[in-house]
Amino acid sequence: MCEPANGFFFMERPSTALLGAFCTAQLIIAKYGNWGFTKIQGISGGWIGSVWVWNILWSLPLDWIKFAMKAMVIKRLRERRLRQQAAAPVQRETDGVPITRTQSRAASIHESLYSSRVSFIKRAARKVGFGQKISMKPEELQRFSSIQAQRVGGTLARNPSRTAA
Repeated sequence: MCEPANGFFFMERPSTALLGAFCTAQLIIAKYGNWGFTKIQGISGGWIGSVWVWNILWSLPLDWIKFAMKAMVIKRLRERRLRQQAAAPVQRETDGVPITRTQSRAASIHESLYSSRVSFIKRAARKVGFGQKISMKPEELQRFSSIQAQRVGGTLARNPSRTAA
């Protein structure tokens, strides 16, 4: 399933393979589109460049239209939900807990983490701490080494054939 772009067109780039395939296909069709089974005619390189510039220039206004449409849809959905809540009968305490449809935790995590690949990667890198120096107290390092030695010793004790070389 294809997720809609959440930001401006230049903020989230598709994969390199997809972008390369798209550009190659568009150039081949534009330049060598003189196939007998279609009424398409190939165009010169100057016109191909003009079409690409035209498309790139129109991408920004289309993004603003996308944002306006998204805001309008969200506003309408919010208004509809408020109307439904106002029209719903008032629930008495003895009626119990109303049953409502909620999003699963896994789905909400997936949506929040993967809706934007670029921001997900940046958040993950910040959480892990890439680019920062790691410091460890000598006591902690010694304890870690002892635990490692103990586990290796246990493994070797269970498999004595591995010790003979």
